[in-house]
Order: sequence, then C-alpha cells, then structure tokens
Amino acid sequence: MPISALLMDEERKNCLGARLTSGQDILCQQLILDPSYKVPILDAPSDGSDSNLLRKVARGICIISKSVKQDSSNLLIVFPPKSLEEQQIAAIRGLQLSSNLAVCPPGLFMVYLSTPCADTSTGKQYIKKAIDALFAPQASDSLEGHLEETSENNEDLRPTVIWSCVYVQEITELFADICPNEEFLPKKSAAVYADDDSDSAE
Repeated sequence: MPISALLMDEERKNCLGARLTSGQDILCQQLILDPSYKVPILDAPSDGSDSNLLRKVARGICIISKSVKQDSSNLLIVFPPKSLEEQQIAAIRGLQLSSNLAVCPPGLFMVYLSTPCADTSTGKQYIKKAIDALFAPQASDSLEGHLEETSENNEDLRPTVIWSCVYVQEITELFADICPNEEFLPKKSAAVYADDDSDSAE
C-alpha cells in the first residue's frame, strides 16, 4: 500500500515511521526509501507525549455458540484499519478455535481478538465493536430457549456470545513475561562482529 506521509520527530530529528494511504500508521526504528521516492512529511507531536504510540494491547475472549463461518472450525479474522470506525488506525485480528483443541466446552467455539492501542478506553471500544460486528448479543438464561429455536429457523443467524471478557495489557508487561531480565526496546548500539579466526586452532 502506498505511503502518504512520513512521521517525523522534530525534537530528535529522526523518522518515527510512515502513514499509509489507508490512514494506518506504521512505526519503525529505521525506514529505507528509494531516493527518487518523494512523500510529504507529517510532523509528529513534539510535546514529549507518547500518547500517539500504540503501547498497549486490547484483547477480547469470546465463547460462541457456532462457527463464524459455516463448515469452518478454525479461522483467522482481520478487520483492517478504518473498517469499523474512521479513527481506527490499527488492524483488529481474531482467531477462532474449535472445542477439539480443548479451549472451550464441546460443541462451542472460542474467538480471541486483539489490537494494539494507545489508551485503554479506545482499545476496549474497538474490541467491543468487532464483537458486535461478528456476533449476536450475549444470551441470558431467560432467552436461551428462544435463541435456540430462532437459530433452528434461521440458518444465517450470527453466532451467539455465551461468555466474553475484554481487557487491556501494557506491552512492557507482556515483554517482561516473555523476556525476563531483558531491556524493553533497547537503544541501538554499534554492531559487534565475532572474529572468524578467534576459534581456530593455533
């Protein structure tokens, strides 16, 4: 997808990433472009705030009554940027797993949703919008029989949410769990190359 602008940090005088024509911001430490490729520069906020950086991950877990797609047990679902809301800058990914993987009770399905976000409320909002787009409202005990009857009469009825939760995690906490005692996004240093002859016999 074409790049519409570069994201620059005026204070540090370096490139933070690129904005695609879809509106999605791609953040990076280094960006390499052909010298002939000209793109407009979009200044990033220089107030010292990191609020524009996606430092959190919003997650949703749903147990649903049937597969999102008929005759498919395991699926990958992607909501591209701006597909659910104009301000949505990151993709929302969903993974559906069936009960034969021992992730939920027999005959049911689990859907795991996630998206990077800048703040807790926005992240939860996007996950809830994805849930609303994919599934029928959560069933209550009093409506259980009615929903079962309706689903039999209507093959196109969306899966019903039996149980769900939405939460947000700091990326730094996730990194600490995966790589304990390692620095989160350390500053780049000069490359150190091992001497090829250091291990050779004298």
